[in-house]
Amino acid sequence: MSSETFSYKGISAGKYIEGEIEAINQEEASFKLKEEKVIITNLTKVKKKKAEKAKKKGGGFSFGKKAVKPEDVMIFSKQFATMVKAGLPILNVLKMLRDQIEHPTMKEIIEDVRKNLEGGITLSTCFAKYPKIFDSVYINLIKAGEASGKLDTFLLKLVESLEKREKVKKKINKQASKTLTDTNQIQQTKILKDGDDFTINWQSDNIKLFIWDANQEDGDKIQLIINGNIILNNFETKNKRKKVKYRLVDGENTIEIKATNLGNSPPNTGRMELVDSKTKYPIITQLELGKSAIIKIVK
Repeated sequence: MSSETFSYKGISAGKYIEGEIEAINQEEASFKLKEEKVIITNLTKVKKKKAEKAKKKGGGFSFGKKAVKPEDVMIFSKQFATMVKAGLPILNVLKMLRDQIEHPTMKEIIEDVRKNLEGGITLSTCFAKYPKIFDSVYINLIKAGEASGKLDTFLLKLVESLEKREKVKKKINKQASKTLTDTNQIQQTKILKDGDDFTINWQSDNIKLFIWDANQEDGDKIQLIINGNIILNNFETKNKRKKVKYRLVDGENTIEIKATNLGNSPPNTGRMELVDSKTKYPIITQLELGKSAIIKIVK
């Protein structure tokens, strides 16, 4: 899932601030800013053209090179934090990680950070050259470590932040995937006329059924019979959906819809939706007076 750029305004440490942040959606952008102790006053998605223009200004290790994924940043950050915590000099740590990490783009970035750090630039500024790889939360935690003299502590906090963010991202992706799956489980509408029958293989123990008028309310009335039991008798369908729940038996169950009048605009036309767990079966009935359509539910 590709990231988007969001423009924000807020209050941090008693001061009004503004800027841009990258996230897969507004929820993650908000999560990142709250992590950075920003009280958000405005958060909006930046239009693509504007975002692309901004991206071209810096942080460019993506075009023509292997993309750096959040997992790659996580692996590097964990190793970096562990080695700095162990008391190893930062320049030596960066050199070792450059040699250990196989990802070609990360190798180049680490070496560039090492050279700049060796040249007297602060660590946070070295990482800030790559905003598409190390976002503002990442940079600000390193700055806090530099300012406090406890870089090792803040690097461990940084790893915790990345892990927490990854959990949130997975949760969001799972929800998005679930929504997509649910949408794909709406079946094609079936039209049933006099004498038609339709068989559905059913998964759950119960059936949830909705009945309403297909077009304008014109006085259409129906009889609904399930397994020989009259559930609705001479029921006038309206635009408002009527909900019916019924416990099914093992094997074959029969639903009969019978037209008890023709309303003001023949034929008797109605709509139904049968719900099996997450799968929906939309049905339209078009019946003459006294005629029926049959739906067989096999459980």
